[in-house]
Amino acid sequence: MLSRGSFMLARFLICLAAFAAPAARAHAQDIPRTATGQPDFQGVWESLWLTPLERAADVPGDIAESDVERVRQMFLTREAARASTQLETEGEIAIAARVMSVGGVYRGSQVIDPPDGRIPRSESGKSRMAATPADGPESFSRGVRCVTGVNTGPMRTANFDMLHRVVQTPDNVVIYSESIGDTRIMPIQGALPANWPRTVTGSSAARWEDDVLIVETSRFDGSKAIASGPTNVPLGDQAVLVERFRLYGPDELIISYTVTDPEHYTQPWTAEIAWVRTTQRLYETDCHEGNYSLANMLLGARMEEARAVERRPRK
Repeated sequence: MLSRGSFMLARFLICLAAFAAPAARAHAQDIPRTATGQPDFQGVWESLWLTPLERAADVPGDIAESDVERVRQMFLTREAARASTQLETEGEIAIAARVMSVGGVYRGSQVIDPPDGRIPRSESGKSRMAATPADGPESFSRGVRCVTGVNTGPMRTANFDMLHRVVQTPDNVVIYSESIGDTRIMPIQGALPANWPRTVTGSSAARWEDDVLIVETSRFDGSKAIASGPTNVPLGDQAVLVERFRLYGPDELIISYTVTDPEHYTQPWTAEIAWVRTTQRLYETDCHEGNYSLANMLLGARMEEARAVERRPRK
């Protein structure tokens, strides 16, 4: 027989479950769905946030609403300082103005695990991040070269061109991002065969688990000297990326992803970002046509080399 204390605890848990279940059902009913019953991600979304990938030591992980403005000003100051040291400033000057909120929680970084908000890079990962000589165009990342944008997993945010259009069918989920006009097709299919060819962006297989779209990407070609994508997330031959797309109400799409790559990271790490629905219009990014920065950076490197030769003592 239950004691009075145990009886009261059991009654409390039953009541709690009774309240939680309708709330969960209400949330599930609150999201748009396709004709086949899956959550409908279709539409245009924005992800223009000041919140960086990794967290600085003086920024909290979850930010109290009363502290958001202070942190926002810190982010703006740091973005301005960083932009002033960049050669490609047309892509580095922040136009973002908001601290990222995910499910109503303001975040100090996109990385949420490890808890310190820092990517656990191995020695190999750190060396991959080191500055490379500007020997030619291939010395720079694919983003700087206008080859790929933020769309090749993991989904990321940047300071500009952060609009995305999602098109969905029973067989595919397609994301077109304004950044470099990047299109990513995520087929609903089984696991990739072991002999599937490797590419610099990897290959994806998506599946539905209840209302969550899970996308597993592997078969990366890690032989290239420059990290995958436009940002500092190198992915090697052993890398596996698992992304989870879920709607938080009708107007917020939450994307969490976990990177496992023993070559570049000492442990798996997880990040999370939010997209918000928007009525803004997407425009084509003329990246190759207006990519003066790459030529200017190469020219600057050659000028520095010439000056170094001039400074050498004559024999």
